[in-house]
Amino acid sequence: MTVFNETTKRDIMQKYDIQLAKFAFDIVQTVVMVGISIYVWLMTNHKANSTRIRDLESRHDSEIDELDTRLTSIETKLDAMPNQQSMNTLHKRINSQSQTLHKIEGELKGIADNNAMILEKLLKN
Repeated sequence: MTVFNETTKRDIMQKYDIQLAKFAFDIVQTVVMVGISIYVWLMTNHKANSTRIRDLESRHDSEIDELDTRLTSIETKLDAMPNQQSMNTLHKRINSQSQTLHKIEGELKGIADNNAMILEKLLKN
């Protein structure tokens, strides 16, 4: 009976060792699968974030290019506009022309008055 008991004990122990090994393998497999799932989830989020960041950078770059174009256009227009000194010179020239025009207006009025007097004298005679 001792041989039977030892063989039976050995069979029972081997059976428990196999079950324990299978259980340990299942735990390791579950841990590895959870680890892979977490890794995939993190990489997916990282990829999504990278894509969003790339999209934001692209939009940012296009907006900066548009603003640069607009700024260049404004600078070009400002360069073509007269400065204060040019405006002062233009104002002086306009004032000078205005004075000349008033002088010519006065002379023409005098000529018109003379013509009216000559016409009146000619009509009276």
